[in-house]
Formats: sequence, structure tokens, C-alpha cells
Amino acid sequence: IAEKNELFNSKKESFSLEEVNNIIAKYLGKDYKFDPKSVNYKSADCPSYNYDDSTKMFKKQETACGWTCGPMSSYKITKAVDTDGVLKLDVKVIFASLDQGKDGMYSDYNKTNKIGTFEDEKEDLFAKGSNYQFEFKLEDGNYVFVSSYPVD
Repeated sequence: IAEKNELFNSKKESFSLEEVNNIIAKYLGKDYKFDPKSVNYKSADCPSYNYDDSTKMFKKQETACGWTCGPMSSYKITKAVDTDGVLKLDVKVIFASLDQGKDGMYSDYNKTNKIGTFEDEKEDLFAKGSNYQFEFKLEDGNYVFVSSYPVD
């Protein structure tokens, strides 16, 4: 979350764990505990930074993806209700798969129900996507993530 939303376009070569925790707190709340050692920095998500536990620093790394982005899972907010500082979003989600033989867009996280190709208009695919509800709470003037779950 921190990398994709705030660090990716930065020109900095490194960030402290404290800086990253401050960014994460903006999105997940001050009570969220981030363990940087639990992240797979060689994953298919292609993280731009690697964590060095000895220095408590995140350092820019070369990635196998060549700094390019392929097709990504997408979402569309269909309803938003704020009740006393609790924001609930109804969201349609479509999932992208780059797995060989399974390239395309899927209605489900496990990628068992293919609903289209990367060339299809996403707007047309959302009707076939999965329904999720996301909940956020107001904390220090900012909405922070609480939970998400699939709904029928």
C-alpha cells in the first residue's frame, strides 16, 4: 500500500521503516502492526524496494518486471454510505490473471470463472465481477481501512 500509493514515483533511493509505518498508518490506522520481514520482496507483485532488517531501511532494487505494469485487477465503487464516521463501500471487482494458459479477466479471486480478455472494456466486465464490501473508519481526520469481504 505504501509503495504503490506514495513511494513508487519517489526519486528517493531509500526509506526508513518509520517513514513506511507512518504512510501505512494513514491507510490502515495507527493500531495496524506492519512486519516488513513478512513481505516476499521477490514476488510477482514486483516490489520496487527491498527491506534491510539490519539498518531498518527500504532500499530501491532492480526488479524482474522491468518497471512495467501489465493488466491489473480492477474495481468500481457502486455505493458509498457514511454513518457516524464509518464508511461502507459496495464494490464490484474483476481479477486479472497473467498465469500462462489462464491469461484474462476473472470474476473470482481464485480465477476459476473467466469473464473476458485484457482487450475487453472493463466497464462491460464489471457487471460479471464479484461483489465486495469495504469498511473504513474515521481516525484523526482520515478514513482508514477496517475490513473487506465478499457479499452475494
